[in-house]
Amino acid sequence: MRHPLEYQRRLGRALAYMARHLHREVTLHEVAAEACFSPYHFHRLFVTLTGETVAGHQRRLRLERAVQQLILEPERPIGEIASELGFSTPQNFAKSFRLFYGHSPSRIRACGDFTRVDQLLRQSDPMTPASGTPSLCQAQPPFIAHHRSSIMHVNVIERPSQLIAYLRVSGPYCDTMPAGFARLEQWATANGHGDGDWLALYWDNPETTPVEQLRADVAVSVAAGTDVSGDVQLQTIPAGLYASYRCRVENGDFAAPWNALFAEWLPQSGYQPAEGPCFEHYLNDGRASGIWELVIYTPVRPR
Repeated sequence: MRHPLEYQRRLGRALAYMARHLHREVTLHEVAAEACFSPYHFHRLFVTLTGETVAGHQRRLRLERAVQQLILEPERPIGEIASELGFSTPQNFAKSFRLFYGHSPSRIRACGDFTRVDQLLRQSDPMTPASGTPSLCQAQPPFIAHHRSSIMHVNVIERPSQLIAYLRVSGPYCDTMPAGFARLEQWATANGHGDGDWLALYWDNPETTPVEQLRADVAVSVAAGTDVSGDVQLQTIPAGLYASYRCRVENGDFAAPWNALFAEWLPQSGYQPAEGPCFEHYLNDGRASGIWELVIYTPVRPR
């Protein structure tokens, strides 16, 4: 019998593969091959561990990405968004979108921001799980416009690739991430990686993803050739163009710099979001003082 941690690692490879291929439909066979399982056994394992089918998981990710693009790129044609996400026609996209959200893409875009999207979806389905509540759970990057920053100094840089060791956590960020960092810190200290860069990668938008399905990776940078063990896995943050913003967080308000970046800087920047996770790089350990110095990054591309 294989160790369950090996199953988790192989599932992690499959999930990462699906996240990299939101521009098209992936087949059960190719995702199973990425995880080194037969399609039959992989499908059963995937449903057991995630509560979703492979097709359902990828459909949700593609449609959640569509909502992000509809709001953050209001002038972009809906048909162009549909094509980029691998839908064969705008009509096919609109049908899938309405079946999933109960509203057309144009109706969601008309909301104007993610807070109104969230309110609309709750009105349509009162049983929709709540997103992270900022007043109770600030360790999340909501892309909503309710923070007014002082002058922002955002740099757009070519960032090299970076190898990281990470733990995937799922659920409310404020509950899962501290425990994840504590586990990763134990592994890093025991294996001589405590001096690496400490990061958090966010894969979902709390305003459009059910709270129990929010995914994040708590991570530390490592050198090539590093061996991992247990449920610690390796991945590479790809090289590319990133918007970077150095900021200070006090009173646990990690949401504020993300709000400022997406609501204030991005609309007038000449850039638009690119595929990939946004992430935080912590420059100090603020657990004792409550003051964190960090740099936040999000992948971008010219408009």
